[in-house]
Amino acid sequence: MSFVSNVYISSSLNGPHPPNSQIVSRTQEGNEADLYPRGGFFGLKNIKRYLVVERNKTESEVITDICIISEDQSVPSGFSEIKRTFEKDDKCLQKDERLCVAKGSFHTSQKKVTEIAITSDEDFARNHLYTSAGKLNGLHLCFKVEVSARLSDAKRASAADKKRAAPPPPAQPSPSRSCAPRLVSPLDGLQFSLHDCVSNGDASSRQKFKKSNIALQNQDEIVSKYFYGFETEEKALRKIH
Repeated sequence: MSFVSNVYISSSLNGPHPPNSQIVSRTQEGNEADLYPRGGFFGLKNIKRYLVVERNKTESEVITDICIISEDQSVPSGFSEIKRTFEKDDKCLQKDERLCVAKGSFHTSQKKVTEIAITSDEDFARNHLYTSAGKLNGLHLCFKVEVSARLSDAKRASAADKKRAAPPPPAQPSPSRSCAPRLVSPLDGLQFSLHDCVSNGDASSRQKFKKSNIALQNQDEIVSKYFYGFETEEKALRKIH
């Protein structure tokens, strides 16, 4: 599955556009997908605005949500507004239309945008299981998301299923105190003591202890470092079948 890593607004069909990007030049019905109203600034008719969708598998972040707000609305929490065209030469859209996107980690985000469509059909989103972001120049901007269950939720669900499926254990007679087995902990017999740098305040020991500390990593850094997508195995299986 290829996810959308970024979106831009471009003033040209010819680019140059970012690598691994695709310009949405046509609506789902085959008409021009120009996002700027006819006439443009001061009646100029050559102003165009097109949506550019980028898919880059090496990006650590992906688009997780899209919305269109009006001029008097505040940018929603977690979103950022696309204010300028990719060419950085002018404002993206007309005054009362503002395009905002939310981004999240490729490895840990629960929602990821997979498809973006521009259409003149107001029922397109409902009929094709898309989410409507709003309207730009009378056209509906729709997107499709993939929702993945969090690992902790999946573990809890699996544990609950096992608990429901497991038959109740048979009743066992309680052993008398004289024959009950003694439970032995793996930590029995171990002696614990404070480190020298804590117990006696030895500065040299404390400095040595600090140097041996391992750098902490957050969840995104750990998942990014050890993530493996099994793409090679999947390609091999497709060739076999």
